[in-house]
Amino acid sequence: MTHNRRFLGAPIATLLSLSVVCATNTAFAQDTAIAETLYEEGQRLIQEGKTEEACDKFAASHRIDPAPGTILNLAACHETLGKSASAWAEYKEAQALAGRSGDRRREEYAARRGDALEKKIRRVMIIVGAPLQNMAVTLDDRVLERGAWGAGLALDPGLHTIEATAPGYLTWKTELTIPDRPGIDRVQIPALEPLPKTPAPSATAQHEQPTTKRAIGYGVVGAGVVSLGASVFFGLRMRSFAKDRDAACATGTPCFDQAAFNADHNARVNQQWMFITAGAGVVLGGLGAWLVLSSKSAPSTHVAVVPHADPSGGGVQVLGRF
Repeated sequence: MTHNRRFLGAPIATLLSLSVVCATNTAFAQDTAIAETLYEEGQRLIQEGKTEEACDKFAASHRIDPAPGTILNLAACHETLGKSASAWAEYKEAQALAGRSGDRRREEYAARRGDALEKKIRRVMIIVGAPLQNMAVTLDDRVLERGAWGAGLALDPGLHTIEATAPGYLTWKTELTIPDRPGIDRVQIPALEPLPKTPAPSATAQHEQPTTKRAIGYGVVGAGVVSLGASVFFGLRMRSFAKDRDAACATGTPCFDQAAFNADHNARVNQQWMFITAGAGVVLGGLGAWLVLSSKSAPSTHVAVVPHADPSGGGVQVLGRF
């Protein structure tokens, strides 16, 4: 294969015409220069044994400026890598390009190599059993035209992914490993399953959130009641210790009785706890009442928490209508 990737045997008039176009069209000339540079890079990489990198250079050069010499090098490159289907398609393209340019030598060479590879390639038929409107079938992330469904598609050996999608349906996907030997595989895409419908909220589900909120509110109210009850308890203990202190030492007179000191200390501690639990009870009671009253489906509710104390003891009362 010669280094020159341009068409051979073109009439002198055509070459002169191309020279005029290159001289007047800077963009075309730039593309040609880039394509030539990439082609030469591919040739160098081939000499270094870097076949895969060389394939990328040849492919880029051919995309910019298609030429028989470039596509022949790309085909040979892919054939070396074992990509028989890609190489076969590229030999066929080189054959057509060389034929249009009158390059019989390259045309015949590409035809021979393509015919030899055609006997080795493996094909896959992707059969869509139940086509849908707006359905898309992709092969290795490339969308297949509907005309390609059911046709024998030449694929390189290795792993391939087939996917089918349609609006309102679940995606179907499969992976297929193509062996390095001739033959044909058939992939049947089944009827796609519709997406599951979102069920309408049931009456139970509609009331579940407010009912839960109301239940939490009652729980918080209960905690507030317990806290207020504890406040009454600490208040009664404070009062009892205060009586013991006053009994041990008369009010307004110096006192050095240890029992009086202990009783006074205990009275102060219980007083502090009385204030703390009373405050917590009020806050929790108010928060719980708000949760109950603000729940959407809560019935009309009036709640009042009333602490009480008497000489025989104390406690709290919850008054209201539920």
